[in-house]
Amino acid sequence: MDYKTEPLTLEQTADIYTRWLCRHFPENEIKPLSSIRRMWRMGAYQALGLYERQGENTGSLAGYAFFVGKPGESRLLLDYLAIVEKYRGRGAGSSFLWEMRRQFASYEGILIETEDVEYAADDAQRVERQRRDSFYERNGAVRTGVKGCVCGVHYTIWELPAAGCADREQTRKNLEALYRIIMPEEAYDQYVRIS
Repeated sequence: MDYKTEPLTLEQTADIYTRWLCRHFPENEIKPLSSIRRMWRMGAYQALGLYERQGENTGSLAGYAFFVGKPGESRLLLDYLAIVEKYRGRGAGSSFLWEMRRQFASYEGILIETEDVEYAADDAQRVERQRRDSFYERNGAVRTGVKGCVCGVHYTIWELPAAGCADREQTRKNLEALYRIIMPEEAYDQYVRIS
């Protein structure tokens, strides 16, 4: 299957948020749309859509990715990535990750959060988290050794490098800067931990 990646407008991003995000992410991981709009207005939020290519035309939405980060910074944070159910298992996710690297070639890398396997509630959740980690690793992501906790959700931090991975301390600094874009100062101090 052939795919096409396109930058999304704020309106397209809001539409995907409303129609798809609640299907693909747990409620406690979905930030308010008002936060995304705020970051977009700051120039610190971007989104890509993955579409099935139908000849010269763009077909159905196959996936989407939302990112936090400002132009000129060294790293972006992949905020959300999902492949629409009917396109899963067909290489769409791998294709999309490689296309992200091309679209964001001006950045040195993309930081990725995956839910930490150590905090899985049960075996089924552990297997799902391990499957997600394996997907990123197969597609060139590197485990950074950094962990994050945002609003009680524990993450392992990966990097999809474009120009080599940052060291652990630099990754911590990059992640902190990105989280500070997402969270107001008072909320950051209360709800964010990086180790």
